[in-house]
Amino acid sequence: MPTIDVLLPSPLRGSGGHRTIVANAEALAAAGSRVRLHVQRQRRQRDPVSKTRAWYPVQSCEVHSGWPDRLSDSDALMATAWFTATHALGVQTDAKRLYFVQDYEPLFHPAGDLAVAAAATYSAGFVSVVIGRWLQHRLLTDHAQHAWSVPFTADLDVYAPGRQSRGRRVVAVYQPDKPRRCPVLMLATLRELLGRGVEVVTIGGTKDPRLGAGHKHLGILPVAQLSRLYAESAAGLCLSASNPSRIPFEMMAAGMPFVDLHLPNTVYDYPEQGCELAHPEPQALADAVERVMAQPALGEYGAHYMRDRPATAEADAFVAFVEDVLTGVAPAAPPRTPAYAREPAGEPGAWTPLTPTGSPVTRLLRR
Repeated sequence: MPTIDVLLPSPLRGSGGHRTIVANAEALAAAGSRVRLHVQRQRRQRDPVSKTRAWYPVQSCEVHSGWPDRLSDSDALMATAWFTATHALGVQTDAKRLYFVQDYEPLFHPAGDLAVAAAATYSAGFVSVVIGRWLQHRLLTDHAQHAWSVPFTADLDVYAPGRQSRGRRVVAVYQPDKPRRCPVLMLATLRELLGRGVEVVTIGGTKDPRLGAGHKHLGILPVAQLSRLYAESAAGLCLSASNPSRIPFEMMAAGMPFVDLHLPNTVYDYPEQGCELAHPEPQALADAVERVMAQPALGEYGAHYMRDRPATAEADAFVAFVEDVLTGVAPAAPPRTPAYAREPAGEPGAWTPLTPTGSPVTRLLRR
């Protein structure tokens, strides 16, 4: 029975990234490995072990407080974020060093020390597994790294199409604490949609953007409530400036088509049906939302597409990655061409988040 040690960042309530790490660690445990989750300690957070157990689906994994400096009985040590990778490099161990990459983290920082440090971890000698196709492509083209890949999936026992009237409601992922989810562009697009009489519901974060009549903020919801909301709504809107979120795939599983940005980071992972990718401009995004709302067949296609992508497919691929590494099997070749070959919806615009009175980002943070 192999022993797998996983370095987990400090827990955050509602974090999909943490949930994904724990779910895949649990899959390793279910497959027969001994899995130890080592949770980052921070002065401002009390009892990270209890929070990890309360907020994420921990069942069979051991949970320990703090990152180890030495591991004498480990077969594999897995980093899960760039700053965990820098620690993993210094751990005294004979274990194989693995790296679960869920996003291209250099994009999280301005060009400078942190961006350079994050990028350096991809060439530091880890054996990497990524989620989706774009990251596999990016690590090869930018860092000459051949990575394994697990698919974007959804829990099909939770997310399923409904039969209720979908009306003209859009469900939008609003996360002002995550710049990669483009909160300013999101707000501009939602105001455009509200002006057209579209009902707007925002989810994904605690901050209410307070957009006025026609808008409701539901924040962070339990998955069962999310599934009902998707099944009863006409379209989703989730903007991705780095790796796509898992949320649009869950929207598709519930039979709700969605709109995202048409950028190099999105076209490798989304299907050509079930969604529409648009220019990063409010009117183009709003037009795309209205088009998918008017095409119920897109939701049916998305649900059909996700039938072959249950959560077990991701878990199985993750377990296979670890088994392959421990037995010396090489990864498959990464994709060379995007999956979404359609042109972006709308026309390129001159929209900018900057105004003569200052950046909306600044005003957003002040509020």
